Amino acid sequence: MITKKSYKESSLFWSWGAFVLLSINFFTGVLIAQQANLIESLFSIFLGFIILSVSIFPVVHISVSDSLNYSQAISKYININILRKVLILLVPIINIGWYSIQVAIVVSLLNSISIFSIEYSVVISIAISFLFSSGSFLFGYKWLQYFGAVAMVLLILTFGYSSIQYNWSFNLASQTLNFGIILKATLLVIGSWIFSSVTCLMDITNYVKNSNKAFIYVISALFLADILLISMGFLAAKVHSLDSMEKFLSISGNIVLISSMIVSIWSTNDSNFFSTMKALEAFRVNKYYIYFGVSVISGTIASIGHDNLFQLLGKWLILMGWIGIPLSVFWWSMFIKDKIHRSIKT
Repeated sequence: MITKKSYKESSLFWSWGAFVLLSINFFTGVLIAQQANLIESLFSIFLGFIILSVSIFPVVHISVSDSLNYSQAISKYININILRKVLILLVPIINIGWYSIQVAIVVSLLNSISIFSIEYSVVISIAISFLFSSGSFLFGYKWLQYFGAVAMVLLILTFGYSSIQYNWSFNLASQTLNFGIILKATLLVIGSWIFSSVTCLMDITNYVKNSNKAFIYVISALFLADILLISMGFLAAKVHSLDSMEKFLSISGNIVLISSMIVSIWSTNDSNFFSTMKALEAFRVNKYYIYFGVSVISGTIASIGHDNLFQLLGKWLILMGWIGIPLSVFWWSMFIKDKIHRSIKT
Protein backbone atom coordinates (compact mmCIF):
# COMPACT_ATOMS: atom_id res chain seq x y z
CA MET A 1 0.00 0.00 0.00
CA ILE A 2 1.25 3.50 -0.89
CA THR A 3 2.60 5.47 2.03
CA LYS A 4 0.05 8.04 3.11
CA LYS A 5 0.63 11.79 3.12
CA SER A 6 3.44 11.55 0.59
CA TYR A 7 2.25 13.91 -2.16
CA LYS A 8 1.97 17.66 -2.61
CA GLU A 9 -1.48 19.25 -2.48
CA SER A 10 -0.99 20.53 -6.03
CA SER A 11 -1.01 16.91 -7.26
CA LEU A 12 -4.71 16.83 -6.40
CA PHE A 13 -5.46 19.24 -9.23
CA TRP A 14 -4.35 16.61 -11.73
CA SER A 15 -5.43 13.46 -9.90
CA TRP A 16 -8.91 14.85 -9.10
CA GLY A 17 -8.99 16.23 -12.62
CA ALA A 18 -8.48 12.66 -13.79
CA PHE A 19 -11.57 11.71 -11.78
CA VAL A 20 -13.89 14.52 -12.92
CA LEU A 21 -12.69 14.85 -16.52
CA LEU A 22 -15.78 13.09 -17.81
CA SER A 23 -16.75 13.40 -21.44
CA ILE A 24 -20.14 12.73 -19.83
CA ASN A 25 -19.90 16.29 -18.47
CA PHE A 26 -20.18 17.52 -22.05
CA PHE A 27 -23.25 15.36 -22.62
CA THR A 28 -24.70 16.60 -19.31
CA GLY A 29 -24.62 20.05 -20.87
CA VAL A 30 -26.43 18.62 -23.89
CA LEU A 31 -29.14 17.18 -21.63
CA ILE A 32 -29.54 20.54 -19.87
CA ALA A 33 -29.89 22.27 -23.23
CA GLN A 34 -32.87 20.08 -24.09
CA GLN A 35 -34.93 21.73 -21.33
CA ALA A 36 -33.24 24.99 -20.26
CA ASN A 37 -32.45 28.31 -21.93
CA LEU A 38 -29.09 30.05 -21.51
CA ILE A 39 -30.04 32.02 -18.38
CA GLU A 40 -31.56 28.94 -16.70
CA SER A 41 -28.49 26.92 -17.65
CA LEU A 42 -25.99 29.44 -16.25
CA PHE A 43 -28.01 29.69 -13.06
CA SER A 44 -28.18 25.90 -12.62
CA ILE A 45 -24.49 25.38 -13.47
CA PHE A 46 -23.43 28.05 -10.95
CA LEU A 47 -25.77 26.66 -8.28
CA GLY A 48 -24.59 23.10 -8.97
CA PHE A 49 -20.94 24.14 -8.62
CA ILE A 50 -21.64 25.85 -5.28
CA ILE A 51 -23.47 22.77 -3.94
CA LEU A 52 -20.68 20.45 -5.12
CA SER A 53 -18.06 22.71 -3.50
CA VAL A 54 -20.00 22.80 -0.22
CA SER A 55 -20.31 18.99 -0.33
CA ILE A 56 -16.57 18.59 -0.88
CA PHE A 57 -15.46 20.83 2.01
CA PRO A 58 -16.05 18.45 4.98
CA VAL A 59 -14.92 15.44 2.96
CA VAL A 60 -11.50 16.98 2.30
CA HIS A 61 -11.02 18.13 5.90
CA ILE A 62 -12.01 14.78 7.44
CA SER A 63 -9.81 12.82 5.05
CA VAL A 64 -6.74 15.06 5.37
CA SER A 65 -6.90 15.65 9.12
CA ASP A 66 -6.96 11.94 10.01
CA SER A 67 -5.33 10.56 6.84
CA LEU A 68 -8.38 8.45 6.01
CA ASN A 69 -9.58 7.08 2.70
CA TYR A 70 -13.31 6.52 2.19
CA SER A 71 -13.61 3.00 3.61
CA GLN A 72 -11.47 3.95 6.63
CA ALA A 73 -13.60 7.04 7.30
CA ILE A 74 -16.81 5.00 7.07
CA SER A 75 -15.33 2.43 9.46
CA LYS A 76 -14.45 5.22 11.92
CA TYR A 77 -17.85 6.93 11.95
CA ILE A 78 -20.30 4.06 11.34
CA ASN A 79 -20.65 1.55 14.19
CA ILE A 80 -23.40 -0.59 12.67
CA ASN A 81 -21.57 -3.40 10.85
CA ILE A 82 -24.12 -4.09 8.11
CA LEU A 83 -24.54 -0.37 7.32
CA ARG A 84 -20.78 0.08 7.21
CA LYS A 85 -20.43 -2.75 4.68
CA VAL A 86 -23.27 -1.43 2.53
CA LEU A 87 -21.79 2.07 2.37
CA ILE A 88 -18.35 0.74 1.46
CA LEU A 89 -19.73 -1.61 -1.20
CA LEU A 90 -21.72 1.28 -2.64
CA VAL A 91 -18.51 2.64 -4.17
CA PRO A 92 -17.61 -0.34 -6.40
CA ILE A 93 -21.28 -0.83 -7.34
CA ILE A 94 -21.76 2.80 -8.42
CA ASN A 95 -18.33 2.89 -10.06
CA ILE A 96 -19.26 -0.08 -12.22
CA GLY A 97 -22.27 1.95 -13.38
CA TRP A 98 -20.06 4.92 -14.29
CA TYR A 99 -17.54 2.60 -15.86
CA SER A 100 -20.18 0.95 -18.03
CA ILE A 101 -21.61 4.25 -19.30
CA GLN A 102 -18.16 5.56 -20.17
CA VAL A 103 -17.14 2.39 -21.99
CA ALA A 104 -20.45 2.52 -23.88
CA ILE A 105 -19.52 6.02 -25.07
CA VAL A 106 -16.17 4.72 -26.33
CA VAL A 107 -17.93 1.89 -28.17
CA SER A 108 -20.21 4.45 -29.87
CA LEU A 109 -17.25 6.69 -30.73
CA LEU A 110 -15.27 3.84 -32.28
CA ASN A 111 -18.31 2.53 -34.11
CA SER A 112 -18.92 6.01 -35.56
CA ILE A 113 -15.60 5.86 -37.41
CA SER A 114 -16.06 2.19 -38.38
CA ILE A 115 -13.23 0.84 -36.22
CA PHE A 116 -15.13 -2.41 -35.71
CA SER A 117 -18.41 -4.09 -36.55
CA ILE A 118 -21.14 -3.66 -33.94
CA GLU A 119 -21.65 -7.43 -33.56
CA TYR A 120 -18.28 -7.54 -31.80
CA SER A 121 -19.32 -4.91 -29.25
CA VAL A 122 -19.29 -7.32 -26.27
CA VAL A 123 -15.69 -8.40 -26.87
CA ILE A 124 -14.59 -4.84 -27.65
CA SER A 125 -16.33 -3.43 -24.58
CA ILE A 126 -14.71 -5.96 -22.24
CA ALA A 127 -11.29 -5.37 -23.82
CA ILE A 128 -11.69 -1.60 -23.37
CA SER A 129 -12.74 -2.14 -19.75
CA PHE A 130 -9.56 -4.10 -19.06
CA LEU A 131 -7.42 -1.46 -20.75
CA PHE A 132 -9.08 1.46 -18.96
CA SER A 133 -8.36 0.07 -15.50
CA SER A 134 -4.80 -1.05 -16.22
CA GLY A 135 -3.03 2.18 -15.25
CA SER A 136 -4.20 2.45 -11.64
CA PHE A 137 -4.03 -1.34 -11.32
CA LEU A 138 -0.33 -1.31 -12.19
CA PHE A 139 0.89 2.11 -10.98
CA GLY A 140 -1.64 3.41 -8.43
CA TYR A 141 -1.94 7.10 -7.51
CA LYS A 142 1.01 8.29 -9.62
CA TRP A 143 -0.77 7.12 -12.77
CA LEU A 144 -3.80 9.28 -11.91
CA GLN A 145 -1.60 12.30 -11.29
CA TYR A 146 0.35 12.20 -14.57
CA PHE A 147 -2.19 10.68 -16.92
CA GLY A 148 -4.84 13.01 -15.51
CA ALA A 149 -2.66 15.99 -16.51
CA VAL A 150 -2.37 14.70 -20.08
CA ALA A 151 -6.09 14.02 -20.35
CA MET A 152 -7.16 17.38 -18.89
CA VAL A 153 -4.92 19.45 -21.15
CA LEU A 154 -5.86 17.48 -24.27
CA LEU A 155 -9.62 17.54 -23.76
CA ILE A 156 -9.89 21.17 -22.62
CA LEU A 157 -7.80 22.36 -25.58
CA THR A 158 -9.83 20.26 -28.01
CA PHE A 159 -13.22 21.39 -26.74
CA GLY A 160 -11.97 24.97 -26.43
CA TYR A 161 -10.78 24.98 -30.04
CA SER A 162 -14.10 23.51 -31.17
CA SER A 163 -16.14 26.05 -29.20
CA ILE A 164 -14.48 29.14 -30.71
CA GLN A 165 -15.48 27.92 -34.17
CA TYR A 166 -19.17 28.02 -33.26
CA ASN A 167 -21.28 31.08 -34.06
CA TRP A 168 -22.76 31.80 -30.62
CA SER A 169 -25.91 33.95 -30.83
CA PHE A 170 -28.55 34.13 -28.11
CA ASN A 171 -31.42 36.56 -27.57
CA LEU A 172 -31.07 37.09 -23.82
CA ALA A 173 -33.92 39.61 -23.64
CA SER A 174 -36.49 36.97 -24.60
CA GLN A 175 -35.36 34.43 -22.01
CA THR A 176 -37.25 33.83 -18.77
CA LEU A 177 -36.62 31.80 -15.62
CA ASN A 178 -38.54 28.61 -14.88
CA PHE A 179 -37.50 27.45 -11.42
CA GLY A 180 -38.77 23.91 -12.04
CA ILE A 181 -36.42 23.62 -15.01
CA ILE A 182 -33.59 25.17 -12.98
CA LEU A 183 -34.10 22.55 -10.26
CA LYS A 184 -33.97 19.66 -12.76
CA ALA A 185 -30.91 21.11 -14.50
CA THR A 186 -29.16 21.69 -11.17
CA LEU A 187 -29.76 18.06 -10.22
CA LEU A 188 -28.07 17.01 -13.46
CA VAL A 189 -25.03 19.18 -12.63
CA ILE A 190 -24.90 17.86 -9.06
CA GLY A 191 -25.35 14.29 -10.27
CA SER A 192 -22.42 14.65 -12.65
CA TRP A 193 -19.98 14.22 -9.77
CA ILE A 194 -21.44 14.49 -6.27
CA PHE A 195 -21.20 10.77 -5.53
CA SER A 196 -17.45 10.60 -6.11
CA SER A 197 -17.05 13.97 -4.39
CA VAL A 198 -18.34 12.47 -1.13
CA THR A 199 -16.73 9.03 -1.52
CA CYS A 200 -13.85 8.49 -3.97
CA LEU A 201 -12.31 11.91 -3.30
CA MET A 202 -11.10 10.65 0.08
CA ASP A 203 -9.03 7.98 -1.65
CA ILE A 204 -6.67 10.68 -2.97
CA THR A 205 -6.93 13.50 -0.41
CA ASN A 206 -5.66 11.19 2.33
CA TYR A 207 -2.21 11.45 0.70
CA VAL A 208 -1.72 15.18 1.50
CA LYS A 209 -1.27 17.30 4.65
CA ASN A 210 -2.91 20.70 4.22
CA SER A 211 -6.71 20.50 4.00
CA ASN A 212 -7.26 24.14 2.97
CA LYS A 213 -4.81 23.90 0.06
CA ALA A 214 -6.26 20.53 -0.87
CA PHE A 215 -9.77 21.99 -1.02
CA ILE A 216 -8.67 24.84 -3.30
CA TYR A 217 -6.93 22.50 -5.76
CA VAL A 218 -9.89 20.10 -5.76
CA ILE A 219 -12.56 22.71 -6.52
CA SER A 220 -10.30 24.29 -9.15
CA ALA A 221 -10.06 20.96 -10.93
CA LEU A 222 -13.81 20.49 -10.50
CA PHE A 223 -14.55 23.84 -12.12
CA LEU A 224 -12.20 23.30 -15.05
CA ALA A 225 -12.93 19.66 -15.83
CA ASP A 226 -16.60 19.42 -14.83
CA ILE A 227 -18.35 22.80 -14.91
CA LEU A 228 -16.52 24.14 -17.96
CA LEU A 229 -17.25 21.03 -20.02
CA ILE A 230 -20.93 21.09 -19.01
CA SER A 231 -21.09 24.69 -20.24
CA MET A 232 -19.42 23.76 -23.52
CA GLY A 233 -21.88 20.91 -24.00
CA PHE A 234 -24.83 23.24 -23.43
CA LEU A 235 -23.58 25.79 -25.97
CA ALA A 236 -22.77 23.16 -28.59
CA ALA A 237 -26.22 21.59 -28.16
CA LYS A 238 -28.04 24.92 -28.56
CA VAL A 239 -26.16 25.83 -31.73
CA HIS A 240 -26.35 22.40 -33.37
CA SER A 241 -29.65 21.10 -31.93
CA LEU A 242 -27.98 18.05 -30.42
CA ASP A 243 -30.32 15.49 -28.87
CA SER A 244 -28.50 12.22 -29.52
CA MET A 245 -25.05 10.69 -29.67
CA GLU A 246 -25.45 10.34 -33.44
CA LYS A 247 -25.97 14.08 -33.95
CA PHE A 248 -22.98 14.84 -31.77
CA LEU A 249 -20.79 12.52 -33.80
CA SER A 250 -22.09 13.96 -37.06
CA ILE A 251 -20.72 17.44 -36.25
CA SER A 252 -17.60 16.52 -34.31
CA GLY A 253 -16.65 13.07 -35.53
CA ASN A 254 -13.03 13.92 -36.23
CA ILE A 255 -10.17 11.77 -35.03
CA VAL A 256 -8.67 14.49 -32.79
CA LEU A 257 -11.85 15.05 -30.80
CA ILE A 258 -12.62 11.35 -30.56
CA SER A 259 -9.06 10.63 -29.40
CA SER A 260 -9.19 13.31 -26.71
CA MET A 261 -12.53 12.02 -25.45
CA ILE A 262 -11.24 8.46 -25.29
CA VAL A 263 -8.17 9.61 -23.32
CA SER A 264 -10.41 11.48 -20.85
CA ILE A 265 -12.65 8.45 -20.43
CA TRP A 266 -9.59 6.30 -19.84
CA SER A 267 -8.36 8.63 -17.07
CA THR A 268 -11.78 8.72 -15.40
CA ASN A 269 -12.30 4.98 -15.52
CA ASP A 270 -8.82 4.33 -14.19
CA SER A 271 -9.65 6.70 -11.33
CA ASN A 272 -12.90 4.87 -10.62
CA PHE A 273 -11.04 1.58 -10.57
CA PHE A 274 -8.49 3.03 -8.13
CA SER A 275 -11.29 3.85 -5.68
CA THR A 276 -12.92 0.48 -6.25
CA MET A 277 -9.67 -1.22 -5.24
CA LYS A 278 -9.39 0.99 -2.16
CA ALA A 279 -12.97 0.24 -1.11
CA LEU A 280 -12.59 -3.51 -1.51
CA GLU A 281 -9.34 -3.51 0.47
CA ALA A 282 -11.64 -3.35 3.50
CA PHE A 283 -12.90 -6.82 2.54
CA ARG A 284 -9.41 -8.11 1.67
CA VAL A 285 -10.42 -8.88 -1.92
CA ASN A 286 -7.46 -9.73 -4.14
CA LYS A 287 -6.87 -6.89 -6.60
CA TYR A 288 -6.52 -9.34 -9.50
CA TYR A 289 -10.07 -10.56 -8.85
CA ILE A 290 -11.25 -6.94 -8.73
CA TYR A 291 -9.48 -6.16 -12.02
CA PHE A 292 -11.05 -9.14 -13.77
CA GLY A 293 -14.52 -8.81 -12.24
CA VAL A 294 -14.97 -5.07 -12.79
CA SER A 295 -13.72 -5.26 -16.38
CA VAL A 296 -15.94 -8.17 -17.41
CA ILE A 297 -19.09 -6.89 -15.68
CA SER A 298 -18.81 -3.28 -16.85
CA GLY A 299 -17.80 -4.31 -20.37
CA THR A 300 -20.81 -6.59 -20.67
CA ILE A 301 -23.21 -3.92 -19.40
CA ALA A 302 -21.68 -1.34 -21.77
CA SER A 303 -22.22 -3.58 -24.80
CA ILE A 304 -25.91 -3.84 -23.93
CA GLY A 305 -26.61 -0.18 -23.14
CA HIS A 306 -24.70 1.81 -25.77
CA ASP A 307 -27.77 2.28 -28.00
CA ASN A 308 -29.70 4.36 -25.42
CA LEU A 309 -26.95 6.50 -23.93
CA PHE A 310 -28.73 9.84 -23.67
CA GLN A 311 -31.83 8.43 -21.97
CA LEU A 312 -29.74 6.28 -19.64
CA LEU A 313 -27.39 9.14 -18.75
CA GLY A 314 -30.20 11.51 -17.74
CA LYS A 315 -31.72 8.98 -15.34
CA TRP A 316 -28.31 8.02 -13.97
CA LEU A 317 -27.33 11.61 -13.15
CA ILE A 318 -30.56 12.25 -11.27
CA LEU A 319 -30.00 9.03 -9.29
CA MET A 320 -26.44 10.09 -8.43
CA GLY A 321 -27.74 13.39 -7.10
CA TRP A 322 -30.23 11.75 -4.76
CA ILE A 323 -27.61 9.25 -3.50
CA GLY A 324 -24.83 11.80 -3.07
CA ILE A 325 -26.76 14.52 -1.21
CA PRO A 326 -27.55 12.38 1.90
CA LEU A 327 -23.89 11.31 2.05
CA SER A 328 -22.88 14.96 1.92
CA VAL A 329 -25.20 15.74 4.84
CA PHE A 330 -23.66 12.83 6.76
CA TRP A 331 -20.09 14.11 6.27
CA TRP A 332 -21.10 17.62 7.31
CA SER A 333 -22.63 16.25 10.52
CA MET A 334 -19.44 14.28 11.28
CA PHE A 335 -17.27 17.30 10.49
CA ILE A 336 -19.28 19.53 12.86
CA LYS A 337 -19.25 16.81 15.53
CA ASP A 338 -15.45 16.54 15.32
CA LYS A 339 -15.12 20.33 15.52
CA ILE A 340 -17.24 20.43 18.66
CA HIS A 341 -15.27 17.61 20.31
CA ARG A 342 -11.94 19.27 19.53
CA SER A 343 -13.10 22.64 20.86
CA ILE A 344 -14.26 20.99 24.09
CA LYS A 345 -10.88 19.28 24.55
CA THR A 346 -8.98 22.54 24.07
